[in-house]
Amino acid sequence: MFKDTPSEPIPLMRPLPQATEVPLADLGPLIAPITAITTLTQAPKALALQGVMNAISIAAQSHADTETLFGKAPLSLFAFSVAESSARKSSVDGLAMQAIRVFEKPLLANYAKKLALFEERQISKDWGRAGRNSIDDERNSALVDVPCTQPISPKISFDDMTYEGLVRHLEFGQPSIGLSSDEGGKIVGGYSMSAQNQLGFAAALSNLWDGKDINKVRAGVGATNLAGRRMSLHLSIQPLVAQRLFTNDELRDQGILSRVLVVMPESLKGTRFLSEDEEALREREVAKEAMGMFGERIVALLEKLPAVAKDNHLELTPRTLQLEATARMRLVDFYNLVETQQLEGGLYANISGFAGKAAEQVARIAGNIALFEDPEAQLISLDQLAIGITLMEFYLAEAVRIFDTGHVSQNLLDAEDLRKWLCDRYADDFVDVSEILKRGPRRLRSSEKIKVLMRILEEYGHLKQSGGVVVSINGRNSRKAYRIIRS
Repeated sequence: MFKDTPSEPIPLMRPLPQATEVPLADLGPLIAPITAITTLTQAPKALALQGVMNAISIAAQSHADTETLFGKAPLSLFAFSVAESSARKSSVDGLAMQAIRVFEKPLLANYAKKLALFEERQISKDWGRAGRNSIDDERNSALVDVPCTQPISPKISFDDMTYEGLVRHLEFGQPSIGLSSDEGGKIVGGYSMSAQNQLGFAAALSNLWDGKDINKVRAGVGATNLAGRRMSLHLSIQPLVAQRLFTNDELRDQGILSRVLVVMPESLKGTRFLSEDEEALREREVAKEAMGMFGERIVALLEKLPAVAKDNHLELTPRTLQLEATARMRLVDFYNLVETQQLEGGLYANISGFAGKAAEQVARIAGNIALFEDPEAQLISLDQLAIGITLMEFYLAEAVRIFDTGHVSQNLLDAEDLRKWLCDRYADDFVDVSEILKRGPRRLRSSEKIKVLMRILEEYGHLKQSGGVVVSINGRNSRKAYRIIRS
């Protein structure tokens, strides 16, 4: 006989409230590219919004900072998009980043040629120092005109990077970059964000968001101080990865999560039907035209040379966009409203770290919109600030929905991982500890850990003990089997 368990499985995680709707009609110049991406990909509007704002931020952040209520801040934006693997994240990223990647392509090809000539020149010099004759004197003379300094990589968009790689590129490459990945789990779950490295990497990212200098001491090199660098971040991650990240107390305390604009839209699976009628074809043509115009605006910012320090052409010295008087007054009102809601019992009491930066985020968003509309802009208008407030109210609502869910233990998160593996990737109807040790998620392959997680799954009705009855599991008999309750 199988031991008693709940008649129906109980969810391990409390279901999130319904996702906040993107206030598309109030987003001014952002309406066209967001609508175009959703038309061409059938992805949720929130994912399109993240992609559009990320591309604008990458293109704009080298040119200006923004006035805030307490000083100034970079235009850099950090964002997470949380969605399942079938949410069309890659398609959104491909369209939103297309202009940047097309812009980079010929520059990178030219850079590769320059780098090859530089390296050849260095080899030729080394041969000369060694007193050896050049193999090709004619070629050697042609290298005389090659600059003696290594060319600077024009690459500004990356989809993966360690902290060491980040510092090295910002030291010797472009001073303004974007880290955008439709597989953000590679970064969140990779070397840089492993347990021993995550706080250091998170602190470095926080400093970049703040516009602070990068300071690092390396063995054999000494101290590195990099001023005037900018970085935007957009990672698309799956819900289980996000849950583990968002419930990490150390990362919460460090502050990186309070700097990130997060969306977690509802899945559109089962509703994304195709149509080839005249109206649908016309909508797609309009969308392609809109993406072309979006790309032109992005390229206009990329082609514009940023201001740099006189003694260091890799140190950015961006101008500061000033808030129009009416815009500043409106931002003060918004700040005070958010501040009152951080009191105990207030709407934002449990997300005060994020809410405390809301007014600054508004100024950053509005500054990006100002440069998107006019690369020569000096001021942030009331209309642009109003769009920033509208978007920030959306992000605050999402933060309340996603983060204000109470503490979730690591064991419960791991039990959910195991449940998902059993339901999605394990074919048999029965399982035991030995089977999970052999085939289960690698990071959970500890006998004691698995026993704890199986007890949790049993308590919540996702597993049912065999009670000593012999059960066949993949060709062997087991007296300690559990039936998997998948419905």
